[in-house]
Amino acid sequence: MSDETVLVTGAGGFIGGRLVEALVLGGAARVRPALRRWSSAARIARFQVAPVLCDVTRREQVDRALEGVDAAMMVHPAGIDLVTMPCLAIGEVEVTYRGVAAHASAMPARGVNALDGLVTAYQAIAQLRQHIEPTERIHGIITDGGQAPNIVPERAAGRFYARASNAGDLERLKRRVDGCLRAGAQATGADVEIAWGEADYLDLLTSWPLAECYRANAEALGRSFFPHEKLPSSVMGSTDMGNFSYRVPTIHPMISAAPPSCTIHNAEFAKWANSDLGDAAAVDGAKALAMTAIDYFADAKLRERVRESFEEASRLAGTELPATEEE
Repeated sequence: MSDETVLVTGAGGFIGGRLVEALVLGGAARVRPALRRWSSAARIARFQVAPVLCDVTRREQVDRALEGVDAAMMVHPAGIDLVTMPCLAIGEVEVTYRGVAAHASAMPARGVNALDGLVTAYQAIAQLRQHIEPTERIHGIITDGGQAPNIVPERAAGRFYARASNAGDLERLKRRVDGCLRAGAQATGADVEIAWGEADYLDLLTSWPLAECYRANAEALGRSFFPHEKLPSSVMGSTDMGNFSYRVPTIHPMISAAPPSCTIHNAEFAKWANSDLGDAAAVDGAKALAMTAIDYFADAKLRERVRESFEEASRLAGTELPATEEE
């Protein structure tokens, strides 16, 4: 692969930075580190590489980072091995309510309760959940609920995620969530500021020829895969790899780093990641991805199947990353 370019996303983080270091010192490829912001470049500054900005929600940055790149691959730890990640498109919204502060006991009539506006919206969203599709999700948190119990909150804020099976369904769901947020303001008299993210993270277009190649390589290392079609339909997440998958053939398999009963994103999973099982997942995942990359470059027929599959998936999806102005 000495003539190939390897794009490393998240190069400013611990894992991405170490991967850049290993590739540069190994001399195996030209390395293109991708950073979300220039301030995270310190970790790779000692290497002679040409980093690029790549916020995956910005089409121009993604296109520039992917110039000359044939495919995108990553593997994510989980409790089981899966050939791909069940994935939803996701949009994020920050909402802020502004009211009028007043003493909650002596002068409550002079106050406009911003927290009531947020709680009303939160409850409206909870009720909306009864009437959305099984492939849709809405969840959120209160990030500011006021400063003292004896003061009518003049500011309240929250952050919510909306998820749906594709970009079109997500846009419709976002409009319904937006209505709930505005209802909180109308019910309480508070002002509301609703700030949706500039762009969404899209659903994942899996390159099945490449994914099956990864499966074969991982099985050759002793891995056993849970049948993707038997996975409960409720088990779905979201990933920024979805945005790459609309630009180049992409795979996002999952690798067992903990027992099947262990839920990811909690303290127990972190303990397993520091175990022999976690170490084996890191090694096997790296080997299986490397073997898949070698197969891709060595097998012209595989490259053709990957290309045809990507073109068909892109045609059926018909979604473009939105264009955004450069900062």
